[in-house]
Amino acid sequence: MSVLYVQSTQKGSGKTAFCTSLAKLLNDQSKKSIVVKVNSDADEFDIDTSSFNLLLGQKTIKLPDLNNSKDYIKELSSAIKKLEKDYDVVIVEGSYHLDIKDATQLWNNLSAKIILIHGYELDYKIENYSKEYKNVGENLIGVLINKLPRYQVSTAGDSIVPSFESIGINCIGVVPENRKLVGISLDQLVSHIGGKYIIGEDFDKSPIESIVIGGTGLDSGEVTFSKRSNQAIVIRSDRPDIQMAALRNEISCLLVTDGLNIIEYVYYEAENQNVPIIGVEKSTIEIMETLSNVSEISKFDTNEKLDFSKTFFSENIDLDLICQQIGISS
Repeated sequence: MSVLYVQSTQKGSGKTAFCTSLAKLLNDQSKKSIVVKVNSDADEFDIDTSSFNLLLGQKTIKLPDLNNSKDYIKELSSAIKKLEKDYDVVIVEGSYHLDIKDATQLWNNLSAKIILIHGYELDYKIENYSKEYKNVGENLIGVLINKLPRYQVSTAGDSIVPSFESIGINCIGVVPENRKLVGISLDQLVSHIGGKYIIGEDFDKSPIESIVIGGTGLDSGEVTFSKRSNQAIVIRSDRPDIQMAALRNEISCLLVTDGLNIIEYVYYEAENQNVPIIGVEKSTIEIMETLSNVSEISKFDTNEKLDFSKTFFSENIDLDLICQQIGISS
């Protein structure tokens, strides 16, 4: 058995998406793999574990509880080692909550290979990695630079990658940010903004990958709303002209603000197009403030995201190197 430990220093760096996608790629190559998650926040642990089970068809693995264990690292190491007889590769998703000293002890106990996920942050000092990972040695496969803004991709080879290499950390891939991987469901959106379905709660629902405010540009509504896919259009409830322009395009939903009733022909057109309408009492400005952190509720929990990420990660990371380092053929 090989153990791969995936570590990051930030929440939301993309570990769950990477671990799930890699496991699926290995399973597709008849390499039996499983993903287990180091206990962190209880709700986060339950959600991610459920996603692993749903997307990979794996069973829940009972692991020690961080808060009810006399020697958590020792017990966790033992539990993971018991998987050796059943799997070719065990992928351990680490927790940024876990102290670096404990994480080091865990991956040493497991003789694990290590991948770092660096979720791009403009003000994060890469030199910090030198202090925390300087003693990992040859077990460190390298760092994956994830969620890099597209305007930074062309310069990554001139700045970010050399910065890691200067402290002895190999770069195994640069993955640009992508809306498909941070999209949310319509039900998540409704819950987040405190809205309600005016129509369409039982419609087939598209994911939300973009949020667009209607009526702010100089172009016609039909032109503005044709530029993106899977978009939620935020429009005041007293602007039926913009609402109708939005409905002439393929959109995921109308989100109408200010709590007024929409007029009947908008209602019937949306129903005819199977486009849900969400209503909120708040103003457009208040809603956009609420939506400023909407990416934080995104979860890697659908087969559509998994299918996309398998290809997306394969195109942007060195899978052959990873397979070589964990001792399996790609």
